Amino acid sequence: MPIISYILILLLSGPGAAPGPFTQKAQQPAAEAKPKPVVVYITRTGKRYHRETCRYLHSKIKTDVTKATEAGYTPCKVCKPPRSSKKKPTEQPESPPKDPPAKP
Repeated sequence: MPIISYILILLLSGPGAAPGPFTQKAQQPAAEAKPKPVVVYITRTGKRYHRETCRYLHSKIKTDVTKATEAGYTPCKVCKPPRSSKKKPTEQPESPPKDPPAKP
């Protein structure tokens, strides 16, 4: 009999009164969720960014991958940290001349 009383109390108290299978969770819209910044580390003197466990990381300065890339840092080739999703505009190479030089 006590189990039936407990179920009745849960049902009559309404949603959100107690956690359980009959309560509904508030859904957060996916559009408002911001991507979490990816943490990487830079050094005082180097030009590369690293994972926290990299053997070449001596002076740890915490930053995120987007800021490190914008500041001109490149990913370490040893620890291979994640790359920024933002692409830097690349310079277009000069197009070769249309007519090759004449041979003598």
